[in-house]
Amino acid sequence: FQHYYITNNLSTDGIYVKVDMTNCDFKPGLTPIVTSVLAGESHLWVTTGGSEIYSLTSSSFVNYVHMRAEYGNIHSFYKADKWRIDWQAIGYAC
Repeated sequence: FQHYYITNNLSTDGIYVKVDMTNCDFKPGLTPIVTSVLAGESHLWVTTGGSEIYSLTSSSFVNYVHMRAEYGNIHSFYKADKWRIDWQAIGYAC
């Protein structure tokens, strides 16, 4: 995960991950169908974004996970609680 911060009325702190799907050998130009979920041991309920897919291509996608500042610092949770993005993809490989 990498850090980012959005300055707005919610004071949202966040992390993101770019998922590499090149080993899936999806056919270039034909975007696969991808679903994702934020998984881990605890504190998942204070987040948003773990199931939203951004910048989807045949070889990668990005997930942005947000947490409002009132719940604490996202960086104190994601490593300790072993957060990860679980995902599956269906698409053309030939």
